[in-house]
Amino acid sequence: MHSHMFFFDIDGTLLFCPAGKTDLDDSTYQTLKKLRENYPICLASGRTLSYLPDHLLSIGFDGMVLANGAYVYYQGKVIREDYLESKEVEEIVAYCQAHEIEYVLEGTEAYYAPATYTKMQAFFDKFDLPKHKRADKPIERVTKIAVICHDEKTASQFDRDFQKRYRLMAHGGYSYDLYPHSQSKARGIADLVKMADRTMDDVVAFGDGFNDLEMIEEAGIGIAMGNASGTLKEKADFVTTTVLEQGVVQALQHFNWVPKG
Repeated sequence: MHSHMFFFDIDGTLLFCPAGKTDLDDSTYQTLKKLRENYPICLASGRTLSYLPDHLLSIGFDGMVLANGAYVYYQGKVIREDYLESKEVEEIVAYCQAHEIEYVLEGTEAYYAPATYTKMQAFFDKFDLPKHKRADKPIERVTKIAVICHDEKTASQFDRDFQKRYRLMAHGGYSYDLYPHSQSKARGIADLVKMADRTMDDVVAFGDGFNDLEMIEEAGIGIAMGNASGTLKEKADFVTTTVLEQGVVQALQHFNWVPKG
């Protein structure tokens, strides 16, 4: 087993749900399986465990850094599992209800959103989230909250009201992920590599989004997808092709971490 440890973002790196790529293509799947023969491979995602498709999990990742660092798992052991305080969740839910903002409570075992939410249902469908993991009542242990506002004014007000106390990761369509400032993929990866008796210099990280910036900067080798933001590309050690052009496979072959063909 070689010294490198590989960490892969999911959305925009392995999958691209807005374009219908809700599962791994066969080439990427087989390449990751081949990579795992010689190196530990891990996920590093904003998704919670309840959001992960079975096909992706069937690769057998050695570790996972999920919910932007709130949940960290390595070789059968949960290293970290952080939750929002119940009073925080109650406050945010009450705010959303008062301002007609749709929300989803994201947890390790399940996720919950009121059944009447049309925008959130469209999100679930687009990302093909596991239907059997959707709870029919509010979950108690919440790692992260996602919201969809109905217009720019409401979204701007939500940002002003919560940005000092929480990290807000903006997505398109007036939507945000909300989680504690202390959480990050980089922190979760640091926890994991310490458990594995490695260092951040051993880390090879793949990503495309704003929440990947810290891990790309702190990794020994940071690789940005071709569809990543300009800022992330500037911080990366290498820029590969886009997710729709099998950028992960291209980079792994470029560095000879897996054989070509």
